[in-house]
Amino acid sequence: MKMARPSFSVRVDVRNPGQFFACCGLLELAHRLWPGAEGWFDDAGFSIRGCKTNHDPCELKSLLGNLASAHAEALEPGEDPKIPPILLGEPFTLRMDWWLDSRGRKTSFGKMFSGQKRTLKDVRRLQQALQGGTELREAALFDWAVPLKGRFGVDPRAAWTALGVGFSPNDQGMKVRSYPAVELLGAVGLQGFRPTKKNRAFEYGTWTTPLPAPVARAVAGGLIPSIGAGVFGFQLVQRGSYKGFGWALPQGAKDE
Repeated sequence: MKMARPSFSVRVDVRNPGQFFACCGLLELAHRLWPGAEGWFDDAGFSIRGCKTNHDPCELKSLLGNLASAHAEALEPGEDPKIPPILLGEPFTLRMDWWLDSRGRKTSFGKMFSGQKRTLKDVRRLQQALQGGTELREAALFDWAVPLKGRFGVDPRAAWTALGVGFSPNDQGMKVRSYPAVELLGAVGLQGFRPTKKNRAFEYGTWTTPLPAPVARAVAGGLIPSIGAGVFGFQLVQRGSYKGFGWALPQGAKDE
């Protein structure tokens, strides 16, 4: 069967959970911009096929431009006022609160936030950085890096340890090499595409059949068996005073 022609594609390393959830974020936002949009993984990366509307062409540049300029605001706080839910405004109208449970308390992912981290400040900082990447070639998007003080911690390439560098860059207010598109899109993707927790690990599944966001969410979270691809597991790792995503391994593989 001939594969559908994509509207755009990005290069992705599915062992990087940040890049996987960034792909999910692309599909989530495409679903909201272009109803009926579909996404899938293949050997070349992750592709989106969408329908052109009167307002926005189905192009990566348009999606990133809308994401960078969407108004972000804090909603009612939970137990920690520094990490309230965030509303990403028009044209997406997306509530992001995956770090909190229904009572406003930290989930396992909420443990990623401590010290000086602020969810609204991080979203706005990443949006500002993303404004400089809207003209990037599609293949290069996830490899684009800039020095930043704040991030969500979903991309393990930005990891460091106080032991390795001799001090904590966060505690010193220093910028760290970060990947704005992966961090912001990954934060978006985690809202609807939740991994399954098994013991200390979190698992996610990829798919090779073009799927709309509602179905792809179920595949990513293991509610529907992975379609023609694989399942990967990762753990949260310590990064100074907070935690972040570690590198993922195929299901069944052992840590080295």
